[in-house]
Parts: sequence; C-alpha cells; structure tokens
Amino acid sequence: MRAKDKIAIKAALWFAEIGDIPKTYRALKEDYPKGKPDVVLRRTWGKFYRSWDVFIDQVSKLAPELSAIAQEPVQDEPVEESKDPLEALRASTVEK
Repeated sequence: MRAKDKIAIKAALWFAEIGDIPKTYRALKEDYPKGKPDVVLRRTWGKFYRSWDVFIDQVSKLAPELSAIAQEPVQDEPVEESKDPLEALRASTVEK
C-alpha cells in the first residue's frame, strides 16, 4: 500500500471517530484546534494531494464505510426505562 493511501485511511479512521468530515481545511483548524493526528495536517497530506477536496475525495474512495460513518454518525437509541407494572397500579390507587 502506498504512503498516500495509508494517510487517507488513517484520516478516515479519525473522521469516523469524531463523526465529522470538515468541508474545508480552515474548518478543521477552527473546529478541532488541538488533538488532531498528523495525517490531517497540511504538512502531511499536502505532500501527496494538491487540495483538501482532493484529499477528502481520496479518503471517501479508499474507505467508503468509514466516510459514511463520519458523515452520518450512528445515533444512540434512547433506552426505555422499564416500568414496574405494580408501580402504575400503586400510583393509581394512591391518587383515589
């Protein structure tokens, strides 16, 4: 696997982790000022890709599943509280 492909796949992993693919490099810098991996910094991907758009296209091409996760993060379903049937009965008798 080529180095540029490894960079794109590692970036896809990080995008899936944060649940977002920034539209521009400037948005990336503004939204995530700290804690970014080196693969999403311009000094790393800029050696192989001419622009952020080309880089993101390659990320989407090489790791479509991860890109889908990043663009639409999985929503956690709300957990229903299990109610005790006797609790409802007790509440109704107390109100009378």
